[in-house]
Amino acid sequence: MAVGGLAYAGALYGRPGKSLRRLPPADELARAAEGLRGLAAHAAAAGIILAIEPMSRFRSHLVNTPAQAVRLIEMAGRPASLRVLIDTYHMVTELRDFAAAIRETGDLLWGLHACENDRGVPGGGLVRWSEVFAALKETPADYVAFEGYNTALGDFGWRRGMYQDVCPDGDAFVREGLAFIHPLLRP
Repeated sequence: MAVGGLAYAGALYGRPGKSLRRLPPADELARAAEGLRGLAAHAAAAGIILAIEPMSRFRSHLVNTPAQAVRLIEMAGRPASLRVLIDTYHMVTELRDFAAAIRETGDLLWGLHACENDRGVPGGGLVRWSEVFAALKETPADYVAFEGYNTALGDFGWRRGMYQDVCPDGDAFVREGLAFIHPLLRP
């Protein structure tokens, strides 16, 4: 809060990038919910949102879909400071009907990471953007962000499995992304 943050988002239920390739033990989701319940209380006191992000099976073994994120939040007691952040990149791997998943997340949806199936600029890939934004308008979500990896900067992208540079120029990424999604945001 001291820096003016609104939310803390990500795979707060586990270790992103660590997919254990096994069925989670029966109590793992309950333990994650218990931990999130405590974190949510701290977040509420600080006036920020915790937005849990479902990640593809290659990044996490515990929460891969928005429905699983909703279940986890419900197990945590549905605290007001705990919401869902959907990432279109992860949806490509895990879902067939993006719009249905967005609608089913309902009032728990805080926002959207908008990037293409290759983590590049939205548009021209596999994501059905008109369906995504039509469904998004039916939710209380009020946050859309771009997420890209510039692999020219150190080994950040490489450590996350990005071996091509789909974001060589961050400013261009944002300009092109905004030009693409702005018309989709209109009523």
